[in-house]
Amino acid sequence: MVSSLIQLGLLGILLAGAESATADPVYRLEVRVSGAMPGKGQILASLFNSSASHMKTPANQIAEPVRDAEPVVLDFGSHPPGEYAIAVIYDENGNGELDTGLFGIPPSWNK
Repeated sequence: MVSSLIQLGLLGILLAGAESATADPVYRLEVRVSGAMPGKGQILASLFNSSASHMKTPANQIAEPVRDAEPVVLDFGSHPPGEYAIAVIYDENGNGELDTGLFGIPPSWNK
């Protein structure tokens, strides 16, 4: 189930540091998600690194349980500069999928 209360905050791409002065720069990508019910469910996220792969083949996927009232931190690791898309689902019941109702719309979107 997706909660309309979830807030996705892209904290930005933080410099992770290049291995040497001649290496291409890499940046750390971290996302914080807040608004989930403490101790209930998990946050599922997928990172896409091209328009061709968008919503088809993620470059990286993360599942993090919601432990407490603090934001859930999703660390996608280091990546080269570029354009990325992130899809985030609050899986409130922990079944590992986006639950949908009539017409494929998540039930909480109708509230």
